[in-house]
Amino acid sequence: MERQPLCPASDPEWPGGPGPAPEELETLGAGAGGRLWQRWRRPGPWGASLFVKNLGTGRRARRRARREFGAARRLRERGAPAPRPWAVLETAAGVLLALEDLGPGAALGREELLADPALLEAAGAALGRLHRAGAVHGDCHRGNLLRGPDGPVFADLARLRFPWRPDEYGMWRDLGHLLASLEPVPPRPLLVLVRAWLGALQGGALPDLRRTGEAARQALLLAESRFRAHHRNLDRRAARRVRHGRHPAVFREPELVALQAWFETAAEQGEVLKDSPSSRVIRVHRDGRSWILKHYRRRRPLDPRDALGRSKALRSLLAAEALRRRGLPAARPLAAWSAPGRGSFLLLEDLPRHRPLHEAVLQVSGEERRRLLEEVACLVARLHRSGVAYRDLKPSNLLVDLQAPAGERLRLLDHDRNRFRRPPVRLRQRARDLAALHAGLPPEVRAAERLRALRRYDPGLGMQPGWSLVVPSILEEAAARRHRWVPRRLLAGAGEAGR
Repeated sequence: MERQPLCPASDPEWPGGPGPAPEELETLGAGAGGRLWQRWRRPGPWGASLFVKNLGTGRRARRRARREFGAARRLRERGAPAPRPWAVLETAAGVLLALEDLGPGAALGREELLADPALLEAAGAALGRLHRAGAVHGDCHRGNLLRGPDGPVFADLARLRFPWRPDEYGMWRDLGHLLASLEPVPPRPLLVLVRAWLGALQGGALPDLRRTGEAARQALLLAESRFRAHHRNLDRRAARRVRHGRHPAVFREPELVALQAWFETAAEQGEVLKDSPSSRVIRVHRDGRSWILKHYRRRRPLDPRDALGRSKALRSLLAAEALRRRGLPAARPLAAWSAPGRGSFLLLEDLPRHRPLHEAVLQVSGEERRRLLEEVACLVARLHRSGVAYRDLKPSNLLVDLQAPAGERLRLLDHDRNRFRRPPVRLRQRARDLAALHAGLPPEVRAAERLRALRRYDPGLGMQPGWSLVVPSILEEAAARRHRWVPRRLLAGAGEAGR
């Protein structure tokens, strides 16, 4: 006797019937463990289609489907926002969880959320109502926040739980994780989201400004911790994908693979931008396109790091991509490879309009220079909040495009010394980065301008005890280091004037 599809759980209005045929399912994406997200074109009381999660086969898939179905139904019974669950179907293709289809425009982007205070307030209220219903989501990020017919709803309830007593820490974690997926969050949207969450959690009574500020600071600390931990996991996965075989080569544009030998030859013939015993940076041109090629020269007779996928070029590529995943403006890497006996090569996009910071800061003055230095200070603060110790933050590694709009003018270079930390960046490492910038800026940048930028980096440095804790160490580090990597000709011709 042929086994019929089972329906372990269903909505009272579910009309019944067999599961979907393969041709009736439109695949929308794939998740971890082979799970599929699909759309089932079947008209019914839910509308024209259903959203289907194919969770695979076996006892674990059945248990997960029933748990998520029950969690969504329980949330809706308590008045919390969740997609309506319709049925759990067990078919030959796998265990299917059929949910209300919110449509192709259900996803909410970061820019859309931060630009619309009403939408952001509704998202915070939705999270507060979920917590007020006695639930903790457990996987609360922007990807699981969808646009529903009556406002934002939270999907993917596999980790949702109903603790037997209020779990205050779990609620704060949910809020912190949601903020981490929106990083960086400006102050005003942060206050709007936190105030709406607190108001819904308290049954509609909006908190005062002081309570909102305290909650926002606590949520921001949790968000930054989650942000660092999440991206460290992504960094490890990215490194595992490329470090295999001897002398691995990574090309982000497939058409560049055929030009690998040409790039190695051009490394000795192109337009030289920098030449030192350790590396050579050139601009190469071909077929109307230009690139920046950095050749890390071999410094020892035998360097196993190149063969094992830990060359400076590959480390720089992975670090640049890690910065870009964090929303930080690094120059886009295109390829990295190593050659036996020759060192390693890093290929970057060309930035013809960008100039090093120590040159760009001399081309502006007054209010424009102040805004540029404050933009640099905000970038360094974001680096450190994201868990990045740059360790080589000299002005020549920070490029500026003065023709670009504010907020889009900066690009970071030279990432082989970057370190990505899960805990906060230590004070000593932050002071070293700030000291490198301070010592590399030309003397035309006045002390008042430097101090104003430092206070923009951290407002607490303008008062005791922050000043005595940080600023002396920055000045001592800047004075102790000779900065051999800053040629005198960069310091507004100071070297030439002394000859």
